[in-house]
Amino acid sequence: MQRIASVNAAYGNNGDYSVYLPPCYDTRPALRYPVLVLLHGAGHDEQYWPQVGIVGAADAQIRSGAIHPMIVVLPDGGPIFHSDLADAPAQFGSVGGHSPTVGGVDQLASALDRAEVRIYLDVGDQDPLRAGAEALAGALTDLGVHREFHVAPGTHDESYWSTHLPEYLAFYDAGFTGGS
Repeated sequence: MQRIASVNAAYGNNGDYSVYLPPCYDTRPALRYPVLVLLHGAGHDEQYWPQVGIVGAADAQIRSGAIHPMIVVLPDGGPIFHSDLADAPAQFGSVGGHSPTVGGVDQLASALDRAEVRIYLDVGDQDPLRAGAEALAGALTDLGVHREFHVAPGTHDESYWSTHLPEYLAFYDAGFTGGS
């Protein structure tokens, strides 16, 4: 069985996506696994996170016991896309922005407040998008919304995200398992 598979769903009108299966999936396929939906940045597609290293990072953390096994769905959101948080309370328990492009800070902060989801934001200290991420983190704080916000060394590139994959996976895993 392939551990990461790309699916062209153009005929089904749902877009292309890749799926990561944990190392134990072949031996425990009936187990119910939590699902992480990991969107790529603008200009990329469903192959981006595998290129950044999601497979190796997830495999290593699952095998070491640092995180629980999970399935990761990597949809192709197109060259430029945005997320509508209207249905977030019903669909997601955690959301993250990893070097996010942020527009409409107050509206986004209000939507996240209403969604009542766990929030993780991070950005490199040299990232040109840092100001937007900081503004969103500040707006969430002003609303009294708990969130994690991290500024770490780096810029807006693959090496930054690759370095922080273990932290992202740990955050999402904690949401699946009831952690903080």
